[in-house]
Amino acid sequence: MIEHQTLSRYSKLLFSFPKWNVVFAIGISLSLIFSYLSKINFTGIFIVSILYFYIISRFLKYALHFPRAVVFSFVLLVIGLASWIGNGYFIVSSTTSLVLISLHFSSRIENGLGKSLILAGVYPFILIPFTYIDLHIYILLEMVGLISGTLYVIYLSKEKLHVLKPGRILRAFLMDWLFHDSDPFEKEILEHSIEVEGELKLLKSSSFSIFQSSFHPGPVRTLGGGKLVNEILEADKNVLYAHSFTTHSLNPSSNGDVSAIKDVFLSLAEDNGKNVGNMGDPVEVVGKYFTCICIPFENLIILIFQKNGYGPDDIPGYLNEKIKQHFGNMREIMIVDAHNSEADHDRWKKEYEEDIMDIVSMIDIKGEAKPVRAGFSCTPYTSRSVCEGGIRVAILKSTRLTALVSIDANGMDGELRKRLADLKDETGMDLIVPMTTDNHSKMGVGSYGGHPAGYSREDAEMIEKIVKRTIEDARRKLKKTVFRYSRKKVRIRVMGEEVFREINSILTEKAPIYIAGFILASFIPVVLQGVVA
Repeated sequence: MIEHQTLSRYSKLLFSFPKWNVVFAIGISLSLIFSYLSKINFTGIFIVSILYFYIISRFLKYALHFPRAVVFSFVLLVIGLASWIGNGYFIVSSTTSLVLISLHFSSRIENGLGKSLILAGVYPFILIPFTYIDLHIYILLEMVGLISGTLYVIYLSKEKLHVLKPGRILRAFLMDWLFHDSDPFEKEILEHSIEVEGELKLLKSSSFSIFQSSFHPGPVRTLGGGKLVNEILEADKNVLYAHSFTTHSLNPSSNGDVSAIKDVFLSLAEDNGKNVGNMGDPVEVVGKYFTCICIPFENLIILIFQKNGYGPDDIPGYLNEKIKQHFGNMREIMIVDAHNSEADHDRWKKEYEEDIMDIVSMIDIKGEAKPVRAGFSCTPYTSRSVCEGGIRVAILKSTRLTALVSIDANGMDGELRKRLADLKDETGMDLIVPMTTDNHSKMGVGSYGGHPAGYSREDAEMIEKIVKRTIEDARRKLKKTVFRYSRKKVRIRVMGEEVFREINSILTEKAPIYIAGFILASFIPVVLQGVVA
């Protein structure tokens, strides 16, 4: 799995910039002070750097728009100031490697090393009028910087794992984050993707529908399946997206694959489907690691599993068949992962599978099925954790009232989940089942991506307030209804286990090595400057 913390950590490192106007004010202040203390015009260096990076970004398809140009120039200024404080020299050529690497990976032009090399080489010389130099040392350091930066870029470009090249994946991610262009990433994924057949299921009534896909809504943001949940929820404002037992290996590879799923979803909505009959009262079975809520119709069983606490992120799809075999062909079945646990996860273990199958064996459906009454309500709400689908509540009533509370988010804070479940006393529900869609559209966004719903007190309080109000609204809309069930198969291309494993390896295992290499390549000339100055 690609963990919340991993993406959030690297997105903060790569893409979270402080406010540019604050940085600019600090940069101007520092440069004025040090210009006064030295013979170097640090203010001129800072301003010209900003203009240089902004101009090349504006006209040569780099991602250093003005705010980023300010922050990047400030970083270079701080390195220069530290260098001057250390040895009395300010030789801007010592940052050439840092400039080269940054330009290369922020360019929209693939294989644009040559252009970035020229621009990085020109940069130090436009600053010569603002500083005193020993030209021989200056040129030596620039050459060392260009060589070390080029070697690092070539290393990342040439290194290859079993399937993927880390340099190409890094550039693809940067293109998405910096330019909102998912095409390079999709190109990489599609090149190594595999075609599989999956199943889509829809339980629909006049009040609302529950949709389930055997595919996984990831990996992040606009990349392939990262759009899946948004596309479904936008297509039908009265649908709940039910996360299935599935993992990241089944991430749809491209926007085209997501569109194929959406097309089948729309066709299911038009299909008459099979009448699932009356509904019995829900059955709740608590195991060691998981709890299952069984909602039984005469011709369909909905099984909703949630972790009791700390545990795995996603539940593997192979368990679907094992659970179906237990129930045989008596009824249709929808197996749902509530995906409402913390962002901190454990790896999948054999004892988790054993616990789930023990729970399945203990499910005992009793009592008479009654005609169903249903109500639905959706409240638009977005936050740093909640995505565009907002908060949706579906209420089912046989003799008891059950509320399915779906939050369009990736995971849920444990305390919030408990508080939502406890709202049953205030709202008159017999059972409240909190769920999330596992929407990845906010994973790794800026400095705040990857938060579970209710990650802060303010977020939790707002969600709780909205859920309570939405439950009350859905209850007012209760009416007698008939549920009909349809399912269809679809073939699409998915990321696959090997590609996902290597992307996860790049982000978790390899990233520290690449970052260390970046620092080494960038600061070899800075260290050398201290030796020769």
